[in-house]
Amino acid sequence: MAEVQQQHESVYCSLAHSLHTFSMHLNWTSMESKGPFQWREGPKLNLSSTMLIIGHVAQGRQDNDGTLWSMATTLATHPKTMVAETNFVIYRALPNSKKRTIVGQAAGHGLINLHLCDKTRYPDPSVLPGYVHSFGFTKNFIIIPMSSWLFDPCRYLTGIDARDPQPFLKANYHWTASEKSKLFIFRKSNGEHVKTINVDPMLVTHQVNAYEDGNQIVMDMLTYKDSKLLDTYSYISQLLNMAKYSGKLERFIINTTDWTVEARQPLTQRNLVNAEYPSINPRYSTKNYTYAYMLEGTLLPGNTRISKINVQDPAGNAMTWSPAERSHIPWEAIFVPYPNSTAEDDGVLLVGGFNAKKSKGTVTILNAKSMTQIGEVTAPELTPVGMHSKFFSWSFPKEPPKPTKEPFFSSSAQRIQMYFSTLIVYLSFYILMG
Repeated sequence: MAEVQQQHESVYCSLAHSLHTFSMHLNWTSMESKGPFQWREGPKLNLSSTMLIIGHVAQGRQDNDGTLWSMATTLATHPKTMVAETNFVIYRALPNSKKRTIVGQAAGHGLINLHLCDKTRYPDPSVLPGYVHSFGFTKNFIIIPMSSWLFDPCRYLTGIDARDPQPFLKANYHWTASEKSKLFIFRKSNGEHVKTINVDPMLVTHQVNAYEDGNQIVMDMLTYKDSKLLDTYSYISQLLNMAKYSGKLERFIINTTDWTVEARQPLTQRNLVNAEYPSINPRYSTKNYTYAYMLEGTLLPGNTRISKINVQDPAGNAMTWSPAERSHIPWEAIFVPYPNSTAEDDGVLLVGGFNAKKSKGTVTILNAKSMTQIGEVTAPELTPVGMHSKFFSWSFPKEPPKPTKEPFFSSSAQRIQMYFSTLIVYLSFYILMG
C-alpha cells in the first residue's frame, strides 16, 4: 500500500507499507527506494526485545484530514514466568507528521502459559489470537475482524521453526472451527475499546466499506468459511492447477446501543468464484454507497473479469468487463472519480495486469459507469501487477514536483518502470480532463 505525504509546500514523499510496522521511503518522481522511513515513535510503540509483531495490516486507512491509521497484533513474552500475552494495537500518524502514536489497544485473549506447549500446539485455543488482514473504518469507529485462523506461538517460541523452517502462516496458524471469530470495536476519538462481539467462524480478507447510519454501523467485507484461501489455494501448485474457491460479500449491521450484530447477510446472491480486491469510489469511503468493483475469476484465464456490483440491489446484479484476449490477466481495479463529478459511478477504473502471451504489463482504463473499455497502455516488458495501489493526482495549474539530481535510472528495470509509469499518468490525465 502506498501513501503520499506533503512535507512542505513543494516537497512530497511516498511511503510504501507492508505486513509489518516499517515503511519504505520512495522517491516521489522515480519511485526509487531511499531506505526505511524514519518514524519518530510515540510512547509504547517502540518494541522491546521481548515483544514481537505477529501481524500487521498492509492496508492502513486515512481520514479526510490526512491522518493515517493502522493496527498490529503484538505478542509479549515474560522470560521469567514463560507467560505470553497478545494485544491488538491501534496507532495513527497525524498529517505532515513523522510521529506514530498508539491510540488504543485491547488484550482480547487470555494469558498463554508456554510451559503447556505440547510440541507444536497449545492445548487451549480460546486464549490464542486470530489472523487479521484488514479493519473496518467509519467516521468514529475502527472495527477489527479477528478470524478463527488462530496463531499458535508454541512452534515459533520453542525454536522448532528455526530447526524445521516452514512457511510462517501455514506452520503457525491453524483453522479452529470450534472458536468464534470476533469483532473488536474501538472509538477513534480516545482509543476506547468499546466492545468485543462474537460471530460465527470466518476468515476476512478485504474491506469494501463501512459507515454509520443513526445507531447502526454498516460494515461490508469479503469473508470465507475457512482459511483455505491462504493456507492452501495461494500456493504455486494450486495456482498452476487453476484452483477455484468461493467467498461471500457480506454485510454486518452492528447496533451501537446494545453492541450486538443485528444482521449478517450476503450483499449478492451470485456465486463469487475466485473473487477478491473490492474497491469503491474513494469519495464514498465511510458513507452510504451503491457500487462496489471486484476482480472475479482471479488467475483463471478466459474467466477473469472486473465486476460492478450494486450493493443496494438484493439480487446483487452486476455489470462486468472481460479482456478480449484469454492471455490478458487483469488485476485489482482502482477507481478514479472525474473532477467535479456528482454521480457515484462517474469516473474511470485503472486496471493493472499482464499479457502472458506477450510477456508485457498492461493498464486498462474502463468507464466505471458503463464498464466499457476506454483505452489500454502496454509496457515494453513484463511488469509486476502491484497490489493495493492508489491514484494520486496533481492539482492544476500547479506544476508537479521537479526531479531531484539523484540518478533515477540506475538499472534497466527502473527505466522501464519510469517509462511505464509516465505513460499511465499521461493517459489517465488525458481521459480524466477530457
